Order: sequence, then structure tokens, then C-alpha cells
Amino acid sequence: MGTISFKKTDQGEESIFVDDVYIGSVILDLWNSKWSCKPAFKQYGKNVEVKEKFYSSYKAGKTMVDLYNKIQSRKKKAVDPFDSTEEFFIKDFFDNID
Repeated sequence: MGTISFKKTDQGEESIFVDDVYIGSVILDLWNSKWSCKPAFKQYGKNVEVKEKFYSSYKAGKTMVDLYNKIQSRKKKAVDPFDSTEEFFIKDFFDNID
């Protein structure tokens, strides 16, 4: 999961880091006293959006970290079909024929 850290950037805004990697900010809406997530990471080349609002910066940050971790684990599970192939030579096939 990694080390999660919250750093207050401004009044009503906190930056979220996972293992010292910036993943986004949580911002307080003064009108309804709810926190919203502004992720700085992408999924499938598109910006990620979190529409849910939270009553605490901690809950908003944890939700964004969970989403970030899910996306990262999917990227690790995606297998490059050419990554696991090993080099072979056609000569090796004919050497084993009797």
C-alpha cells in the first residue's frame, strides 16, 4: 500500500502523497463543508474523476489513495505479451531433429 502523507497546501486544501509521489489534492467546499478529490493520476490515458463528497479530508484522501492503488495494481497485472517471450533461434529447432 505504501506510506500515505497529507500536506496542507492552503486553507481548505491538502496534497496527498503515496511513497512521496503526489497523487492529487482534496479541497474543502466552504458552502457545504464537504471535501472533494482532485486526482492527479490517469487511467487509460484519461483524467480520473471522483464525484463523491466527504465530510473529512482524511476520508477523501483515503478514498483517493485506494483508487490510486487499485489503478496501480491493474497496471501491474496487465501483461505485455512481448515482455515474457524469450529469444530463440531457428537453428535451435533444427538441431534437435533426429
